[in-house]
Amino acid sequence: MSEEELRERKDLVGMLKQEGNKKFWSGQIEKAVTTYTKALDLCPLKMRKERIVLYSNRGQSYLLLHNAEAVISDTTRALCLSSTASPHRKSLWRRAQAYDMKGLAKESLMDCLMFIHGRMKAEKTKHAKIPYFAARMIHKQMSATWLFSTVAKSKNKDEAGVEKPRGVEHGEDLCQVTEEIKERNAPDGSFTEGKRRSRSRKDRSRQERTLLVAMTAELAAQNAARSVELLCKSEK
Repeated sequence: MSEEELRERKDLVGMLKQEGNKKFWSGQIEKAVTTYTKALDLCPLKMRKERIVLYSNRGQSYLLLHNAEAVISDTTRALCLSSTASPHRKSLWRRAQAYDMKGLAKESLMDCLMFIHGRMKAEKTKHAKIPYFAARMIHKQMSATWLFSTVAKSKNKDEAGVEKPRGVEHGEDLCQVTEEIKERNAPDGSFTEGKRRSRSRKDRSRQERTLLVAMTAELAAQNAARSVELLCKSEK
């Protein structure tokens, strides 16, 4: 293929991608999938970046159609085309959601950790914030994954040990309840000490979860990168 033909093909693929994006945002998801497929058929193999975006966009469309298998297939292809050192973050997040739809907690957790790792690496700041949606997904998969079962149990145990304030029951003296509350809030009261111990247990639990995530992130990234390399070799 000559350079002129390659340029024309690139322009045509770009037009189809924009058309697919318009259909996607207008709610015509199935038509967007068809348009992205046409663009992929015309897109030369040399145009790796364009193919990454097209596969990832079609994967997002399949995600809205609740086709988890197709999402995993397209996002994995996009990740195979991207570099292992800097994988395509949107594809990681979309595949994590697809794994979650299939109930594959470990795989979803690994992709979430790699997504956050890549995001923090791209921002290049010490205080990079984890997106709320990713934090919720990690919390969900941590609870469902046996690797973090002990942490989840300790968290539930700590929460169970927290004494909840009671209200005034029918027929109970309001003055008596008020005195109990004052006694509990006293500086040297047993309630204050118990509350302090409960907070310290909660703090330790949070630190343990943070440490486990940090220790697992690098291992998960290595395992996922290795799996992507194997997939790339198998497709070749």
